Amino acid sequence: MNIVIPTRPGAQNDSLRWALRCWAYNFPGVEVTVIGGKPSWYKGPHLPTTQRVGAAYQWTENFPRAMRAAVETFDAPFWWTADDIFPLVKHNLLNDPPTWCRKDDLDAYLAKWKAHRAVGYTRSFVAGMTSQRDILRDLGVTTQHNADMHLPHLLDPGHLGELLDLLAKDYPAHPAGHFRAIYGGLWPGRVVRVADPKVAGPSDMKTGTGWASTAHTSWNGRAGRTIRSMFPKPSPWEKR
Repeated sequence: MNIVIPTRPGAQNDSLRWALRCWAYNFPGVEVTVIGGKPSWYKGPHLPTTQRVGAAYQWTENFPRAMRAAVETFDAPFWWTADDIFPLVKHNLLNDPPTWCRKDDLDAYLAKWKAHRAVGYTRSFVAGMTSQRDILRDLGVTTQHNADMHLPHLLDPGHLGELLDLLAKDYPAHPAGHFRAIYGGLWPGRVVRVADPKVAGPSDMKTGTGWASTAHTSWNGRAGRTIRSMFPKPSPWEKR
């Protein structure tokens, strides 16, 4: 089983360190490829990409380059995940793998976000999600499940390449790093709706799904401390 993790530039990236410890503990034998930034402690497979610094470029340039690098490297499906997504327990991802989706329908999810004033990163996120919904409808996809969430997503490199080409040709204004709702609408697989495991606040910790995804505040709060205490053993991809 292959997992692919796009990363920002940086020598430390402690959340990646512990994400890999979680994967190594709960999925012995998993193969990891990091795309983009390479922390100084990391010794596993790595695909370098050109990255621009700044949150605005994550969706428009950095993630799409990582996606293209994965398409050009892999010839079999892989799990696309992130350096802030942590498997807390063992999961069966090999037999009949799920396409995890949010509990809310896509339209209802967007309506909740649009009911509040959004600025900065949140504003760009809502714009990217809205664009994904509009592209799906333009393509004639009317299903309401939303696979854009903080859990790993099984991707076929052929389908991902097809999607990147489609976005570049027909929807060039769309930030292609916002792609998982579109991918999940076009190639849904086995849809499983669950609560998103994102932990936002410094005192929060969610464990109901067997996963956690942190933000800056939660990684430096209770959730981060819990994850670091649960997985003290270094992974095979750490320099000793």
